Amino acid sequence: MRTELIIPEHVPSLNGKGGMLRSHWSKKTAIIKKYRWFFRSLTTNQHKGQVRMTITRMSLNPTMDYDNLVGCYKHHVDAIKAAGIITDDGPKVIVESRYEQVRALDKTQQRTLILIEDV
Repeated sequence: MRTELIIPEHVPSLNGKGGMLRSHWSKKTAIIKKYRWFFRSLTTNQHKGQVRMTITRMSLNPTMDYDNLVGCYKHHVDAIKAAGIITDDGPKVIVESRYEQVRALDKTQQRTLILIEDV
């Protein structure tokens, strides 16, 4: 099975203004809840076993360092788990993960593509 999720907005990084690193726990909870419902509206797929996950960030300035890139999607992966799309977000279930950055041509193309595939 293959599931594609598209977040049609610019996801903030961990650092800087509006960054998630210094967010209050209530803001983190609200982000997970928001995206859990958003992901449920996109698919009814449920991956019961191991998966491969690829997250591609399309941004006007794709120069985020790798640890910041990976970390800024923690809440989104938590929301995918909370939505029941995957059974867990640990390494026993997500056996392979890739994080990529691609330059968007203009502001309207900024988005995040999440691809989940059964292994």
